[in-house]
Amino acid sequence: MIFWRNPNTGLVEALDESGRVVSVQKSLDAPFDANTKQGFSEQTRPDGTTIWVQDGVDGSQSKSWMYNEMLGAVIAGEIASGARISTLHAKNPDYPPYAILCRWMNKNADFKEMMEQAVKDRALVHFERILTEAEASHERNKTGEDDVAATKVLLDALKFTTEKGDRDKYGTKPSNLGEGNVTILIQTGIVRDEPREVTQLPIAKPLEIPIPVAAEAPVKKGKKKSGRS
Repeated sequence: MIFWRNPNTGLVEALDESGRVVSVQKSLDAPFDANTKQGFSEQTRPDGTTIWVQDGVDGSQSKSWMYNEMLGAVIAGEIASGARISTLHAKNPDYPPYAILCRWMNKNADFKEMMEQAVKDRALVHFERILTEAEASHERNKTGEDDVAATKVLLDALKFTTEKGDRDKYGTKPSNLGEGNVTILIQTGIVRDEPREVTQLPIAKPLEIPIPVAAEAPVKKGKKKSGRS
């Protein structure tokens, strides 16, 4: 069951796995009990379906959100064009709220794949907007109208979402830390799934200590002893 608060009515709506509205209520004390149905009355909707509505509550504005491939493709197209998933419903009530989209992505592998690709495609939109904003900032700067700090915040935000959207294409590549770096595996003697790893430790240069070589002692020349006594 999915519970979400409809921003248009302020009422809590419960939807089943398919996205059909089951109950509508105002109180947050407890959800609708399908066994007792206490405090709720059954209402028939224009489409012939029935919902359970808490006494004293108007459930006529509740809406079921049933997934279909066409709607999923249209939503993915909106995201690829620059829309945000979390604010899609607020800008266009014809689209499902964020909670419903999350459930769809968790339950439908095809829709999840479409949305992931849409986020990658949106990275190009943000990348091009960075260029547009940078050019506009350059022009405003000529007349002293540019708010440099605000422009920097915007460009940094766009850069961040661009990299997050498609890290392979727009992400910052790790730089080479230079020669002399090595990965060391430390075996502690304790059996583990994987050895502990310490990376990027510089190789110390060998310490060169000059060793003095002792000079040969000079050989003293003595007088030869005579054989005579």
